[in-house]
Parts: sequence; C-alpha cells; structure tokens
Amino acid sequence: PSLQDGLRMTQTATAALESLQRRVIVPLPPPDDERAADRARAHLTTPVATASPPLTFSIVVPTYNRPSHLRGLLQSLALQRFPRQAFEVVIVDDGSDRPLDGIIAAFHEQLQIRLLRLPNRGCAPARQFGIEAACGRFLAFTDDDCRPSPDWLRHLHACLLRHPGSAVI
Repeated sequence: PSLQDGLRMTQTATAALESLQRRVIVPLPPPDDERAADRARAHLTTPVATASPPLTFSIVVPTYNRPSHLRGLLQSLALQRFPRQAFEVVIVDDGSDRPLDGIIAAFHEQLQIRLLRLPNRGCAPARQFGIEAACGRFLAFTDDDCRPSPDWLRHLHACLLRHPGSAVI
C-alpha cells in the first residue's frame, strides 16, 4: 500500500471511532490525491464481467485454520434477506494448513463465493487482498467466527443509501 492508502485507512478508522463514540454519522473527507480518487471512481463504476446485475456488496472474510467457524459464517450468509445476485462473498485463506475448497464448494449453489489464497501474513494483509479483488459497490467486513443476522446486508444498504459517502459500523 502507498502512503496515500495508509492515510485513507487512518482517516477511515478515525471516522469510524468518532462515529462510534458520538453515535452520529461521520462522513469521510474526499480523497486527497487524484490517483486515489480515480481508483475510487473506477471501483464504483466498473461493471461486473458477467451478464448479471452489478453487485451491491462484496463481503470480505479473512480466515486462518478455522474451517468449522467458516462453515458457520457461510451458513448465516446464505440466510441473508438480500438478493443473492446483489452480493458476493470473498473468502481469503491466510495460509491455512488444510484446504478450504470443500467448504466453499458446498455453498456455491447458495452464494456467489470466491476463495483466494495467500501465504500466512496476518488478518490485515488478507483483508486488503480481499478488498483488491472485490467487485461490489460497497464493502462489508466480517470474520469467520461471526454470525450476521439475516437482515445485516439489508440494514447496511439502507443506511448507506441514507448517508452517502459514510462508513457504517
């Protein structure tokens, strides 16, 4: 990541903390450099390569050596009350000892799901790798030991539409 990428992540984290503390929506400042602005615009306007409608969400999930946790998360994501064609799940295997292909394959009928692999570098690099591969207009993050409610994406979407340019926690 560049210095500008680091600055943007710091701005995002600071806004998220302020939002949590003050219990208000804290909009992010516009990107400082043109390259970051161009990347942001390209990400929001790049169509998905298939004939399906554009994805609203990319759910990015880093995982490491917890296949049973991952299976539970995928079961809860399969229950989302949000159009299946409007979100993808990007699983980033951060160098697990056992392959996750079987777990992922079990959910191909229920979810648009992709498995990416990295050598073990930690949660943050795995999450960043998933971000770079994401195709959705919005990013949603969760961990393999979480069980989002069936209305998670629906509520996130409604909030993001009410408060454009904001990060939602």
